[in-house]
Amino acid sequence: MEKGEMGENATGRLATYYVAECMEFNRYGEYREDIQSAEEAVKYYQSIPSERLNAGKGIGLHVEEEDGIPLDFPLVSGGKLDVDFLVEVYGFKEYPELLRAARELSAYLPETKVVDTKGILTEKSMDAADFADEMIKLEQNLDPDFYHTFYPKEAEHKEAIIWKALCQDGKEEYSRWLGSKMFEQKPELKEQADKLKITLEQAKLIPPVDLKPFVYVRISEHPDIPLEEAMPLNQAVELFGKLDRQAVEEKDMAGYYKTHFEICFLSEGEVMSYTGRQDFGDGEGNLLDHVKAFADYYLHTEEGQQLMKQTARTTEEWEHEQQQMKWVLEEMLPALQYFCNLEKLETAVLEEQEIEKKVPLLTQGDASRKAYQEAILAYVRESRIALNTGKELPCMPDIRDFATACPDKSYREQVMEEIRQEAESYGMTVEAYAANGYEPPKRGGR
Repeated sequence: MEKGEMGENATGRLATYYVAECMEFNRYGEYREDIQSAEEAVKYYQSIPSERLNAGKGIGLHVEEEDGIPLDFPLVSGGKLDVDFLVEVYGFKEYPELLRAARELSAYLPETKVVDTKGILTEKSMDAADFADEMIKLEQNLDPDFYHTFYPKEAEHKEAIIWKALCQDGKEEYSRWLGSKMFEQKPELKEQADKLKITLEQAKLIPPVDLKPFVYVRISEHPDIPLEEAMPLNQAVELFGKLDRQAVEEKDMAGYYKTHFEICFLSEGEVMSYTGRQDFGDGEGNLLDHVKAFADYYLHTEEGQQLMKQTARTTEEWEHEQQQMKWVLEEMLPALQYFCNLEKLETAVLEEQEIEKKVPLLTQGDASRKAYQEAILAYVRESRIALNTGKELPCMPDIRDFATACPDKSYREQVMEEIRQEAESYGMTVEAYAANGYEPPKRGGR
């Protein structure tokens, strides 16, 4: 979804603004609905003369429930935005769309009187990394004996917490866990859990600038898909592709493996999400292949176009959906594929570094290689930040720039020359030196 629009939100419900000349009888006088953004709603609202009919103009929100029938929520009426009333009657926990809409409208209508005794509209924020640190403290206090057994790699666990807290389904799961009865018998832990629950529900979590795209799976019929866990995008792409191929090859498969997923990523610093369902067995391929096939179907087939027109309530909504599909194909998918390529590059470098820890080389060429590896890792991080913030991508380091010992020789030639010199200094041939693990001769040997 584009920033600043309501549309289908993180809850999966469609939310749009409406503007009425009379908020008591919506269709009495001028009325507009299916408005995608607060800015557009405010323009319609301000274009209606306040004295016309003296009927009390205003702005409301339509939130479409599962049965397709929208609920009407009046937000601005009589020049007032009553947040206390919205909390008391409707609640922002069940309808988070209202909180977002109220915040946006209050920003566009500074002259409107806002009734907000609890300061809910004053957006609080917290770094997602700090939130993860606090969650880890709670987990350690809850199970100090076995915490490190369950989470031996704390850096990876912290990253998983950040991912889960940033996506809507993961956030809701954490909220349920923090409010569970397990904390009632431990007052000191309940205070920690309650504080984190409030933060999760009311504060805006600020993602790391180098956040990796990730996928959260809430429901899946396939036993090999981890449920209610976030995984790196590149891992999900590979796993979805593998399971789809296996399902296609199964001879006696009864139906498909339906899997509901949410892809989360940053766009210009804001968390964005794409939700969908892939049926393993359709033969669409990996996760990104599926997303592309879905958008292609609605944009480039007559059947898809007709279906899109039938489900859209207005021409404007149909055009908006088309723009969204084009955005998926032309912007979202290329960016996500770039992220996957960066992940492969980073993984290759890290694996190479692990090998070198086991078989160290003590040559000048090896030092150059290590410098090149560090430059590649820095390039990967800078590229993630650029993709996340909309900045220009950096240039990839050239390995030739790191082979400075003998400019007239290739990097490989330099390394081989250095190995030969090392071997000769120990009175060994290159072959014997390599067989000895590139180490000096053993005691008593040559």
